[in-house]
Amino acid sequence: MKKRILALLLGLLCTGLTACGSTDTAAKDETPSAPTVEQPEPEPTPEEVRRTAAEQYADGLTLEEQIAQMFFVRCPETDAAALTAQYDIGGYLLFARDFDGQTKESVANTIAAYQNAAKTPMLIGVDEEGGTVVRVSSNPNLRGTKFQSPQALYSEGGFDRITSDTAEKDALLRDLGINVNFARVRRFDRPERFHLCAQLRHGRRADRRIRPHGGHANGQRQDRHGAQALPRLRQ
Repeated sequence: MKKRILALLLGLLCTGLTACGSTDTAAKDETPSAPTVEQPEPEPTPEEVRRTAAEQYADGLTLEEQIAQMFFVRCPETDAAALTAQYDIGGYLLFARDFDGQTKESVANTIAAYQNAAKTPMLIGVDEEGGTVVRVSSNPNLRGTKFQSPQALYSEGGFDRITSDTAEKDALLRDLGINVNFARVRRFDRPERFHLCAQLRHGRRADRRIRPHGGHANGQRQDRHGAQALPRLRQ
């Protein structure tokens, strides 16, 4: 009899302990967890903002308009503004004939007419390298003398002279409405073209030609509102 009572008491005791354990576990499970702190999205860089805006703009163009934006063509002698409005071409490349006999005001007004006719702002380019390759400064109405070649500039005042010349060139092109200059040229000379190439570089070995072009690039970066140079590698 005593054994039965003892067994019954032990059973009740075990049942009570199990219930307590379940209650403790439930209490632990109900403990609120720490809230998750979401990290804020990083601010986009200016370059990312510009890229996104450009992509959104391009997505809004028709296929024909997107294809037209890929063309950087020689400026027609006649009806250039009308053709701009018709085809929405990406850009016009100007040569000496487009500046012959013109004044600063007339050139600026002509280019403004192209931009006003375009649905998408145009690239207006010129090949103003200096020396034997000049388009704008070949007209004395636009600049008193032609821009010098990199070799002449380097001989006159080293890299600083190249940089100052670049700043002046950028300011002139900007005032005319030209926003691209196909000017920063690196040439690795072939014998049959040595005389021409020698005038268009600064007269050093190939492994020493990087710095003057770097000076040109630095001048472009310092004058943020100037025409942008498109680098080319020539043989």
